[in-house]
Amino acid sequence: MGGVWLMIAEGFAGITEKGGTLLLRPVLPSVWEEYSFPYVYRGRRLHITIQQNELTGQKVSGEELDIQIGQEKICLKAQVTRKITT
Repeated sequence: MGGVWLMIAEGFAGITEKGGTLLLRPVLPSVWEEYSFPYVYRGRRLHITIQQNELTGQKVSGEELDIQIGQEKICLKAQVTRKITT
């Protein structure tokens, strides 16, 4: 089961890290409507949902977090959901 989660998080969501910033380069297979998953990064709990042309990132707990989706940088704040066109 852990392999499937890893494939979704690091494969389809394209999660990597560069210089202390969490990078996401999501891909949604054409036959899927959406996928979502929890993610813990440096003590911050996140919930990420990916739909066609849209990514919603919610910081569930922990301090503010800078993330980058494609070329766009945003700051996730406590209990705030941000939608970004990918």
